[in-house]
Amino acid sequence: MSINEKELLRSAARLVDDGLMAFAALDSALVARWRYGALAQWIPLEQPICSATPAFIGLETDLLAMQDDAKTTFALPKIGLSALKGQADKISMEVFWRSCDETYLLVISRLGAPMELEFELTKQIRARRIAEDNYRLAKEQMIEKQQLIDLVIDHAPAAIAMFDREKRYIFATRRWSEDFGLGREPLLGRSYKDIPPFAHAPHLALLDECLSGAIAATGVAPIEVADGRREWARFDHQPWRRTDGGIGGAIAFGELLTETVENRRELENRNADLVRANEELEGFASIIAHDLSAPLRAIQYALDEAKKSPRDAGDHTSRALAHARRMETMLSDLLDYCRVGGQRASFAEIDLVGLVGEIVTSLPGADRFDIRVCGAPQVIRAAIAPLDLALRNLLDNAIKHHDCGHGVITISVVNCADVWEITVADDGPGIDPAQHDAVFKLFQKTAASRETPGSGVGLAIVKKTIEAQGGAILLVSNPGAQRGSAFCISLPKSQQSDATLHDQEKLGFVHIL
Repeated sequence: MSINEKELLRSAARLVDDGLMAFAALDSALVARWRYGALAQWIPLEQPICSATPAFIGLETDLLAMQDDAKTTFALPKIGLSALKGQADKISMEVFWRSCDETYLLVISRLGAPMELEFELTKQIRARRIAEDNYRLAKEQMIEKQQLIDLVIDHAPAAIAMFDREKRYIFATRRWSEDFGLGREPLLGRSYKDIPPFAHAPHLALLDECLSGAIAATGVAPIEVADGRREWARFDHQPWRRTDGGIGGAIAFGELLTETVENRRELENRNADLVRANEELEGFASIIAHDLSAPLRAIQYALDEAKKSPRDAGDHTSRALAHARRMETMLSDLLDYCRVGGQRASFAEIDLVGLVGEIVTSLPGADRFDIRVCGAPQVIRAAIAPLDLALRNLLDNAIKHHDCGHGVITISVVNCADVWEITVADDGPGIDPAQHDAVFKLFQKTAASRETPGSGVGLAIVKKTIEAQGGAILLVSNPGAQRGSAFCISLPKSQQSDATLHDQEKLGFVHIL
């Protein structure tokens, strides 16, 4: 063999080795070797793309391979053995078969053939492998970033949701789902307007404002979340933009403020209680300075007179004792007034006819009056203690201050939306409108009632008791036009909570920035 032939053979062998190494790194390939014109070896690499019948090994054949389904036969061109006479025992040939981009490439290397095709194939294989590596790396990075985004969305300590222009969910944080009662149901692709609490018109209007380019925010507002809870919350909506500058949708930020609102209300209630306490304290100071000091002065005067005139000491002492008893009554009534509102009264079913009957039997002079209960229903559910106290005082006043000693007292009840309206009306002399406010103050008596027993605390206690339960009392009387007085009481049908003291208008709702 000439030096040129040996060098060519060594070059061919190196190229074959390079090609084999390249093929070995691929998903599917095979190598077939021929010696002396016969199929000598069949090597599938990784996943074989075709197979050879073992019977072909050692045979001189042009058949390269037959697929398992026997539908396709691959043939090898004739090898011109005559061109290398005397060298047949040294001839070897390798065939590389590779599926590349769904195109089958057949590369033949043999003695004396130029190897450009092997070079080209190796370049294609390496370029494809680099591209595949880059694609795999990019895919892994994308998956990693998506997992990181999902982690942030799932554990973000804020209620955030993102929507497209059709108001469909793009994503929502776990906090959003938990705070607004959405559970773990999938939100992606669902419409904003189909899921409470955002199906309501104010929220949809905010989203529309946002999609037009505005930054929209609610004030603190009551909402009913998807699981039925009532909460206080605020929302901020901001538009997000695409790369071309157009509005792609909206991002919503939500915040539950129920605890904050409740704390604020509790603070306001405590402040209001403090203001009332201060006002009452000032009133008590005035009472002590004036109303309670009057009987004290009278006692002192009577005792001084008794000392000056021993013969009349008995009369003066009797007057001093009378003033002392009056002062004791005033102090007792004042203590009763102070105890009002200390706790919520219990609610119960109340038979008005039965309750009035029990009260009447304990009131002096009630047997001289025609006391009637009218209206429907006559059995109501209300706070029993305040109603008992109010009816007892109002009936007692109507009897004591009646100018005829007998008459008609009517108790009526009206069923309103949230309250019972109970009216106690008499046919007595009435009360001057100028004194309507004064009769509800401590130790205040009208000119006509000053000669009757009592300290003038009863109506003040009634008013404070009713208002402590969230109710109200109103006096209607005009003696110049008609005889009689009517005291109208409104009592809540259910236990009032502090949460009802402030409404939505005070806290605000929608504000467009």
